[in-house]
Amino acid sequence: VLFPIEILFDLTNDVLSSAKVIDVIGRSVAGILEEQEITQTQAANHLGISRTSLNELINNRRALTPDMAARLGRYFGNGIGVWMCMQQTVDLWGYVAYGPIEL
Repeated sequence: VLFPIEILFDLTNDVLSSAKVIDVIGRSVAGILEEQEITQTQAANHLGISRTSLNELINNRRALTPDMAARLGRYFGNGIGVWMCMQQTVDLWGYVAYGPIEL
């Protein structure tokens, strides 16, 4: 299972690629499903969401919401905090990489 702690805490490392950070959630979900031999359809049904929503999360076309983090945490048994920490890392990396949004 992919929970790359070095990605979660080393946001200033020039070696860190945007692809690694941006897709950490999708790669983690896909890795767990693969490891447990669960299809996206089975997982989506258990999570109470559409297969499209899960697929978009896995393929980084959808951000992780607190609701989805809670669902994943319950389903995989690792809690909401792991998933929210990953999303926060993605958000923080975007800020570090691109700076604040100018209003």
